[in-house]
Amino acid sequence: MKTSHIFLTVAVMIAALGCGGSGGGSGSSGNSQEDADGLMTMTTSAERVRIWLQGSGTATIDWGDGTKPETLEFVDDEQARLLSRTFSYATPRTVTVTGGNITVLDCGGNQLTALDASRNAALTYLSCGNNQLTALDVSRNATLTQLTCYSNLLTALDVSRNTALENLDCSRNQLNALEVSQNTVLAVLNCRENQLTALDVNRNTALEMLFCDNNQFTAQALNDLFASLHSNDDVYYIVEGGDKMKTIYIYENPGSADCDPAIAEAKGWMVFGFEGARVQKPVSAVGPIHVSFAGDLSAHEPYISFIEDGVSEYAFHIAITTEKHVKDFKWIGINRKDNGNILGIEELFSLPEFTEDITIIAAMTIAGIWTVSYPPIGISFIDDDGERRYFSLTIGNYGLDPEEYDGPDFVFGEFTL
Repeated sequence: MKTSHIFLTVAVMIAALGCGGSGGGSGSSGNSQEDADGLMTMTTSAERVRIWLQGSGTATIDWGDGTKPETLEFVDDEQARLLSRTFSYATPRTVTVTGGNITVLDCGGNQLTALDASRNAALTYLSCGNNQLTALDVSRNATLTQLTCYSNLLTALDVSRNTALENLDCSRNQLNALEVSQNTVLAVLNCRENQLTALDVNRNTALEMLFCDNNQFTAQALNDLFASLHSNDDVYYIVEGGDKMKTIYIYENPGSADCDPAIAEAKGWMVFGFEGARVQKPVSAVGPIHVSFAGDLSAHEPYISFIEDGVSEYAFHIAITTEKHVKDFKWIGINRKDNGNILGIEELFSLPEFTEDITIIAAMTIAGIWTVSYPPIGISFIDDDGERRYFSLTIGNYGLDPEEYDGPDFVFGEFTL
């Protein structure tokens, strides 16, 4: 079983370090001897520059203002160190950091127009967000596990050689394509607020959280994305209360209202940002059971009535019938966690022998889109093979124009315990 900490809009910094960003620049070709110095350069016009470093051995920082370079000595197991310089005037300058064992660089929020970390082979954490980078070369940073480059001006990002990458935040850029097929251990991907029209995560079998809202995904592109999600039950993150989750965020895409989130949900994913009505298709596996609006109750007499005490004034009556003899029919309440996963069921009414001449009248309430997406009631019965079946039950048309809706009045969704 795999668990991990949650990385939200920006990735979690090392130890007590705050969040930063990532940026662009062209990498030098170099050779192994040159790489040994771990040289990294940053171009900026900011009056104040702040960077965080972590590693071992020593590092040298040349602020590019003509002053003597600083030497920093790392202490084993030390948290990331903050270094800052305020300049007497703003002008383009290059800040140079040299050190062959620097593993963490956070240079976010420094108005960087170029960044070159290609000669630092030891880098595992690079955060350079909230800058002005138009390009970023990380092709030689093979040991990177976390890359944060949000809020820049990137139009392309190549992470094909960063096979150790576990967390990627490239949100708020200008990307129109993103290839992550080589990042097979990627757990968190944040690519929101770009210009993406397609994304394939078929090979990202460690993925736990995916932010792709505010892009240009059509309904079909979202459905293709849902289809590419893995269905590995052993991969999830744990939220407060112990719930296990895999989540995808699709807010504000052209297809957010017309896609089919059930494709992802069938694989165990929670979908946030679906803007349409959840119209499920009836399932033939429900067998002989039929549910309809009861209307005038006198039309169903004689009937068996099950209506809970204190039922809501917004409740409506439904009629349940069967086409053939069914054994051990139950009307059930479905207990759910905050994430919609089923905790268990509660038997509300039972009928040992449900036959064709019997009509059951029950009360049902729909209290918002949550109860449509994750119904709190359902039915259960023994099928012809002697197996107990469980089905959630909700209405088919919720929030849709009745004149445009041509689906079933009620729909079932089968589940197991």
